[in-house]
Amino acid sequence: MLKHILIILIGAIITLISLGGLSNPRKMLEFVLSIDPMVRYLLAIIVRILLGGMLIYSANVSTYYAYIYILGGLLIISALIITYLRPHKITILLNWFNEMPNILNRLWMLTGFIIGVLLIIAGVL
Repeated sequence: MLKHILIILIGAIITLISLGGLSNPRKMLEFVLSIDPMVRYLLAIIVRILLGGMLIYSANVSTYYAYIYILGGLLIISALIITYLRPHKITILLNWFNEMPNILNRLWMLTGFIIGVLLIIAGVL
């Protein structure tokens, strides 16, 4: 039961963050850019490793084991990529996203929203 709750909780976190980005992508990006680059860098790595590890740990209780396991693995791989990029390049990427039209940022957030909702569904089933 705890593993199901963990999957649902991770899905809810992703869904809520994505909803914030859907409603006002500029404000969300400005908030992220206002965080100290080294803190932002470390948080991005730590959060991805923790969430990925929790998803991999919890995957075996769900009907959608492969989806959850792959998503957890992708989160850990993304943490490794961020480690390679370093804080300066992450800031450059965030600035690039901030210059994109709002519709493209909203599409990215919609993708995150869908992933979060699918995690919630996978945690319930």
